[in-house]
Amino acid sequence: MFAGYAVVLVLVAGGIAMLVVIAMVIGAIGNGLSHTGQRRHLKAIPISTRACPYVALMHAAANDFQAHEPLLGLMFDANGRVLPIAKERTIIEPPLARFEFAIAIGKVHFPAAVRTQLAITQDAAHEGRARLVRASDPMALATSTSALLSKGQQAFGYASDLVGAQCGHGLGADSELGSDVVGPTTTTRATTTASRS
Repeated sequence: MFAGYAVVLVLVAGGIAMLVVIAMVIGAIGNGLSHTGQRRHLKAIPISTRACPYVALMHAAANDFQAHEPLLGLMFDANGRVLPIAKERTIIEPPLARFEFAIAIGKVHFPAAVRTQLAITQDAAHEGRARLVRASDPMALATSTSALLSKGQQAFGYASDLVGAQCGHGLGADSELGSDVVGPTTTTRATTTASRS
């Protein structure tokens, strides 16, 4: 009987440790497209006021993508079941494509230092879309894109730093949106929230 309690205690302790690790990873992911987070920040540089509409466009697209980004590669339906990769693709690909497009049409309006960071982000988004198509399951997607996502997020954060708040708001996603997609219901809510930003 003592051995049974010991096994349960070990499983509970392991579960708690896993939740702590997951919470830490989620916190890091949640700030990914934001201009906040644990990295060196750059000072803003002057940009043209003609770039401001593109700041707004990229900001909204970043919020939309961040709101649809899966947590640790997994998305769940309303009943808590893991969504298959085919369904995940239909949720992730459209906002990622819009984000890539927003960068493509907007980056020419910025100084070279901003364009450099936006190009890195655009390339990461483009490659991420290709890997999304090839992924065989949600975990394969997470494994194949984690370093790419980090690279793109960091570059977009640097671009956001350089732009600053010269247009009334930053380029980066609002960190409070986070990656909260767990199914079709929250996907709709997240999209609505992002479109208001």
